[in-house]
Amino acid sequence: MVQYPGAGGPLPRAATIASIASAACIACTASAASAASAQESVQVFGVIDTFLQATHTGRSVATAIDSSGLYGTRWGIKGSEDLGGGLRVEFVLEQGFKSDTGASADPARMFSRQSWVGIGGAAGQLRIGRQNALMFLNEGRLDAFVGASMGSGLNNFSTYTVRTDKTVSYFSPAFGPLRFQLYYGFGTSGGARSANGSYSGAVNYDRDKLHLALVHQAVRNALDTDTQKAWYAGGSYEFGKVTAYAVYHRAKAVAAQVDKDVVSLSARYFLTAATSVGAGYSWLKDNGSRRSDAAQLGTILVHQLSKRTQLYATLSWLDNRNVGNYTLNGAAVAGLPLAYPGADARGLQLGIVHFF
Repeated sequence: MVQYPGAGGPLPRAATIASIASAACIACTASAASAASAQESVQVFGVIDTFLQATHTGRSVATAIDSSGLYGTRWGIKGSEDLGGGLRVEFVLEQGFKSDTGASADPARMFSRQSWVGIGGAAGQLRIGRQNALMFLNEGRLDAFVGASMGSGLNNFSTYTVRTDKTVSYFSPAFGPLRFQLYYGFGTSGGARSANGSYSGAVNYDRDKLHLALVHQAVRNALDTDTQKAWYAGGSYEFGKVTAYAVYHRAKAVAAQVDKDVVSLSARYFLTAATSVGAGYSWLKDNGSRRSDAAQLGTILVHQLSKRTQLYATLSWLDNRNVGNYTLNGAAVAGLPLAYPGADARGLQLGIVHFF
């Protein structure tokens, strides 16, 4: 017999039935909400990276505060839904911005970095939309500077398209130590060989402390007159507290007068669990008529203040030959312009990064 809490008498029969029905309804609603919560998730995320630099650009020292030194400053929304049977839908919407001014990194786009939806399971994942290029996804694993900052010669000398629109991609599951990825970007008139079209592929090998990668990208220019082609081939190996990196980069685009080979060697050492130092040397050979070779020596110090916040500092020496015009770039920001073609660049960078 159902009773009111703290009361001495029984509930009337009609009230008893209503109470039971109400309780059942609440329980069902709570159960459904719990199930939905377990199957679906939406998360706001981002990175804020702001830095101060002092750079000698050929005649004098210029100072500046800027954004996106070691990581591209951005915010985004990502989510997933469990469809059951091992299948899951995922999406990412990501916009870059400048933390030093609050301005959008690309005012022409609502989501300048990524805008894709995908479905995947045990057989791999298929994505459709604007995506980070495979060159970009692999560069950070081939360099002690995570492929970024003013200190990275690989970052300053590499030429490739960082993101592609209208792209269909496939990410394979692991076959032992091997994985592969394929991209096909629909151009202005529909195919990869039309204006702004692209295709790319990558193979990764990961076993114990060894990582290897081979990546290729081909992107048709907007005028549909030439195709820019780029390669990465390299890897890393861990020796206790030291990780050594080596990579070869090749880029060629006739219309843009790009024809170069780049070799980069670097290493990172953990002084403590929270502090690491790194150094690297990169050399660029210009195969074009200008013969504008270049070389860079860089160092980096990173200190983890917490799980989500870190400080970094870099020192860079970049030598341009002939009319070379390479600058000390950040992860997603161009370097300060040189005083004249062929000028050397020397730079100090101090930054803070916060992940949320």
